[in-house]
Amino acid sequence: MIYVIGIGPSELATGLFLIEKEYDVTIIEKNDNIESTPCGEGCDINSS
Repeated sequence: MIYVIGIGPSELATGLFLIEKEYDVTIIEKNDNIESTPCGEGCDINSS
């Protein structure tokens, strides 16, 4: 069992990669929704 703590961009990519390689992965996130931006929550398309 591999635990991924948090679900930022790098954690999401790592978790998905491991799942594709058929590892048993559990993702633990404090928030109910997964909302990730390419900038790690630091910017979005409307940032100036």
